Amino acid sequence: MSGPFALEPRWRGRIFAFLRVVLFVGLFAAGEFAIAPLIKVLQAFFKTADTQFLVSEAIQAVAILAITALLARISQRRVTDYGLGGQARMRRFLFGIAAGAAFLSGQLLLMHALGLFDFGTARTFSAALMEEAAVYAVTFLAVGVFEETLFRGYALVELSRAISFWPATLAFAALFGLPHAVQAGDNALGGFEAGLFAFAAAASFRWTGSLWFAIGYHAAWDFGESFFYGVPDSGLVTAGRLFHPAFHGPDWLSGGSAGPEGSVFATLPMLAVLGLAWLLRDRTGAAIKT
Repeated sequence: MSGPFALEPRWRGRIFAFLRVVLFVGLFAAGEFAIAPLIKVLQAFFKTADTQFLVSEAIQAVAILAITALLARISQRRVTDYGLGGQARMRRFLFGIAAGAAFLSGQLLLMHALGLFDFGTARTFSAALMEEAAVYAVTFLAVGVFEETLFRGYALVELSRAISFWPATLAFAALFGLPHAVQAGDNALGGFEAGLFAFAAAASFRWTGSLWFAIGYHAAWDFGESFFYGVPDSGLVTAGRLFHPAFHGPDWLSGGSAGPEGSVFATLPMLAVLGLAWLLRDRTGAAIKT
């Protein structure tokens, strides 16, 4: 296999690749500790929960990009080798946004048709509403950049060089899904769906050569859940929402407090992400060759 996910040919190289993953994790943990006071100081300048949320996610996104750039330099590689490059980046990013919005809407429409979900009433249009929408759009773009770079960027590439791509992908999918399964408000099915998305997002990196499709999808999905439809996002409900919906039926069908990701119907859009990433590979010919 060639490209950024190439398995190191010798055990020494694989060990060094694994140690680079450990270094990444260590720098990330140290960075989270170091920026925590900065986040609190900056949040003090903002009064609303949504702007404070934006500050936190934006700083974390910048921090993970800085760590990736530093380690890319140490590894004598380009930062774009870790998911931030590739051809037609903007087109893939916008396609990911469209797919995230469409797949979430499709799931909710299906649940509505089955009597499991009501969209509820929407807030009256206003300048304040548009301002909230803009804040959440930037916030979830930062979330997409942060989480995709953290779980599907440098660490995934280097672990792939140590143990090969698919085992590394499964490991990070489990690591991504487990916190969703155990955090307050979420459920085990939500954790499984999150892990399934993580697997699909990693596959899209391998097949398209970048993370931009996954970043766009991730940002649009979270924005659609948290602001536009106003449903819980992995158990979390934001302060600002356009709609005030309601769920009906058992949690494994409706998602309950976990939101759409906690419903068995979330398997459909997650598998659709995988299929769409495969189609992008066929169309662009930019897949990382094996």
